[in-house]
Amino acid sequence: MHRTKNSTSAFALFSLVLVVACGSPRAYYKFQLQKVSQGDSLSDVSARIAKPLTFENADFKIDWSPGPLTFYFRIFNKSTKELTINFARSYLISPAGNAFDPVHPGNGAIAKGDDFILVPPQVGVDSWIRPGQQKGDNSGGIAGQLSPGFDGGGFFAEAGDLEEVKKAHAGKTAQVVLNISQGAKAQTYHFALQVADITAE
Repeated sequence: MHRTKNSTSAFALFSLVLVVACGSPRAYYKFQLQKVSQGDSLSDVSARIAKPLTFENADFKIDWSPGPLTFYFRIFNKSTKELTINFARSYLISPAGNAFDPVHPGNGAIAKGDDFILVPPQVGVDSWIRPGQQKGDNSGGIAGQLSPGFDGGGFFAEAGDLEEVKKAHAGKTAQVVLNISQGAKAQTYHFALQVADITAE
């Protein structure tokens, strides 16, 4: 493609404006599964962690692929019975220790949907969870429904000056708490996901 001097200058100016307009680079987070606790007594079952982001027991295997605000996972049902994740009894804990209701596939900011994921025997299911409204926050009105009390500053910054983001978030831990049941037997698992490193994306 042939460019005149003026068109080349205009293209360079457009590129400069685009770079400036984009603002701070996105932060790329490298996580590790630091600890897993089970049940009301928070029994430490971390010995079943396969580094860095896999937990496996007799019933299921779960692989995490977390981002700063959305925690993706794949759960594989190893058993011969159906597994259920009950999001109504699941939540997230921020690095500051605040609990948040989950946003997940099947629910939205306004309309609530299915609060369960069913995982058939010998099948893997991909899903995700992210923080919604902070527990105890009674945000109301249309603004509260569209953005249900969520303050992303309680978790991890998605962009910003790399050194500042590292200073604020490196080494910090968030917890995803999933209620997983098999038949009448339900257990709560606390997955502590720690930021191991942060780089510019």
